Amino acid sequence: MPSEVGVISHALQVGAFPNGAMANESERLVREMNALLAIVEEVRTVLQGYMEVSEEVSRRVNEGQLLVSVLDALQGPLRRRQVTEAMAELYVARHRVRLAMFALGAAQGTTASELGRKLGVSRQLAARLANEAAENRSSEVPEPRDLPTPG
Repeated sequence: MPSEVGVISHALQVGAFPNGAMANESERLVREMNALLAIVEEVRTVLQGYMEVSEEVSRRVNEGQLLVSVLDALQGPLRRRQVTEAMAELYVARHRVRLAMFALGAAQGTTASELGRKLGVSRQLAARLANEAAENRSSEVPEPRDLPTPG
């Protein structure tokens, strides 16, 4: 089965995208989606480890061990930091995918409102994403603005 990038490359070769901007935005979306999927897998691994450590904390506390001793033994602060960092990476990757979606949508003639409805986001957020995508269409996407900090 060909990869999504391979499908888009083939479409470019046979002229399926008459608009070069649309082809660029399609490639960008596929690239950002692939990055998001890789980060989702990393987050899954981090959360699995966090769950295992949390179960061990629960087991040890249930046995009567002191919580502070258990957290020291299981490196509690390190585990929390790993989850926080993984979630922050996920938020950044999701934001980049959304920007790529709005850039491609604009190249395909889709309004921000319509795309926002399809994604289930508010009109205000859709407008902000569309504006940010337009600002960054021809350049590398900067770090997202105003994202919640996981904690």
